Amino acid sequence: LYEGNLAAALDVYADIATKYPADQFAIVMIETCGFLGGRIDDLLGNYTPLLAHYSEDPDFLGMYAFLLCHLDRLTEARVHVEKALALEPNNAWIQHVYAHTLNESNMAEIDLGIRFLEPRVEDWPKQNRFFEGHNWMHLLGLYYLKGDVGFDKILAEYSAHVWGEAKAFSFEQNNAFWVLWQADLHGYKEQVPIEIRKDLADYAEPFMTDYLTPFLTVCAILSVAQYSLDKARPGVVALESFATSKGTAWQEVALPILKGCIEYLKGNYEAAQVLLSEVASDVIATRPICHSDEQRNIFPATLSHINKLIANNAV
Repeated sequence: LYEGNLAAALDVYADIATKYPADQFAIVMIETCGFLGGRIDDLLGNYTPLLAHYSEDPDFLGMYAFLLCHLDRLTEARVHVEKALALEPNNAWIQHVYAHTLNESNMAEIDLGIRFLEPRVEDWPKQNRFFEGHNWMHLLGLYYLKGDVGFDKILAEYSAHVWGEAKAFSFEQNNAFWVLWQADLHGYKEQVPIEIRKDLADYAEPFMTDYLTPFLTVCAILSVAQYSLDKARPGVVALESFATSKGTAWQEVALPILKGCIEYLKGNYEAAQVLLSEVASDVIATRPICHSDEQRNIFPATLSHINKLIANNAV
């Protein structure tokens, strides 16, 4: 962990959990290192033997369901998360996992998610700040997809719950970036006040050269770029240099995603399309840059938006 080698750390924690399944810290770190280290596909073999030990543990059931969501086993994931909710209905983590079980291409599922999350908003700050902001991020994402919630309300909830209490931390910045980038993709770019973009950019700027995960670095640079492409340029240049010796995730996936999104912000849609098509054709293609599919899905969504802009302009 100290060396930043999350993938190798995962193997160590997996060995510990195999020998000592009661070591809950090791189990939590399997998930942390697996998702942040880009090894989601490897986790099922670690989790399945532990299910017998934790079949009545709501937090583990939530973790297991979270993994199943990322393996596109949504129906099975829903079964486990509903059992977890029956055991601990006010658990903000499990409510978060429920949001991941939703098939967001289905409007009925979007409606279901909104009906599920809205009555539970009071639970989130009681657990911790992360889940207050992150669960609201999910709910605002569903509002965007539903399309019948005014952007004024989305912006008000963003300011009240997503951005404000922990601005100096990358997790809060990432939630804020995700909501503001979605605003752009859904046609609200001009309705986001410049001071809101500037506030996020000011806090994100130091994280442009923080290289814990490719996803967080890309999002930090784009948080700045949404406000000022000039201010973001040093982050882009630094990442180009850093990525050259860091392998596939950084050089072959993160860097084209970043450059494609920068070209998109510049209005160079054809160039953005070329860069993103190879690395963001779907959410699985973006997996090497780490974190959850829901977070990374903004990049395939950006490519889809670009494709529509180009098609409409051609007409």
